[in-house]
Amino acid sequence: TVDLTGAAVDGAGLNLTINANATNVALDNVGQNAAIGILDVNATGTTTLTGNITTANANVAFDGATNVVLGADLTIATGAGAGNIDFAAAGGTNSLSGNFDLTLTAGTGSVELDNGTGLASVNVTSSSTSDVAGNFGVIGDVTITADDTVSVDAAGSVNAGGIITLTANSAAGAASVDVDGELTAVGNITLDADSADNNATVDVDAAIASDGALTLSADTTAAGNAATVDVDGALSSNNNILATSDDTISLDADVSVNGVSTITLTADGDNDNVGDVNIAQAAASTVRGEDGDVTLTGENVLLGSGAGTGLIQTTG
Repeated sequence: TVDLTGAAVDGAGLNLTINANATNVALDNVGQNAAIGILDVNATGTTTLTGNITTANANVAFDGATNVVLGADLTIATGAGAGNIDFAAAGGTNSLSGNFDLTLTAGTGSVELDNGTGLASVNVTSSSTSDVAGNFGVIGDVTITADDTVSVDAAGSVNAGGIITLTANSAAGAASVDVDGELTAVGNITLDADSADNNATVDVDAAIASDGALTLSADTTAAGNAATVDVDGALSSNNNILATSDDTISLDADVSVNGVSTITLTADGDNDNVGDVNIAQAAASTVRGEDGDVTLTGENVLLGSGAGTGLIQTTG
């Protein structure tokens, strides 16, 4: 076992590499008194983390650690600069577990997550891009914030006992929330893309199911840029579904709620006379409520085409 829990591990800007073949690694506080450089852990045994990790705008790499277990609530922070945080192996075989809260602050660096099981919560407070490559299950909340892109791969998924919030908020570049893997939550699910000076896109290509409210939003500030909510995966909720876009909303999959819950689709949210609600223009789509209202607002509302049958119904 490589055990560095006996005392603080510091070293201003100095790199630390741990290679532990077929053995365990234990880390407590790293870089708390003097932020270190790169931390790179490669271990095929269990890597146990019980303290915070801080680097000076340098990478934290657990992609070579196959089984990382949290032993306490902790924060991994790479500074305000471009320090990446990576838990994902190329083959999608890494595991992250432990019933504790994990906070990741990557500044302008990227965050890569692989498989996760039984974490109390995960909060990515800053990153340039954040990606979930594996199947990620959390007892509580999943909150991921990036400047440019938040993505869930087709081979991945996110399952939360609390809420799921995925936010891309860019001051200058394009903002994208790209969901290719399934999302399920007991609480609310929110997908939000905002750009001050470029395009903003929420792109859903996998099923999303929530017991709470489901909200999709795309907004862009600068004139001439496009905001789009594009849904090709089924949306279902036991609460309200709200989709808003400064420009276009496109649905080519089923959307449904239960009971008195409502469905509200609002295009052209910036009132510049550009933005339609397109339903079943590329594939069949049924927008179904029960006893609640279905409200569609846009410059135009287009329902069905030669490529797909569109249907809007309330069954109550």
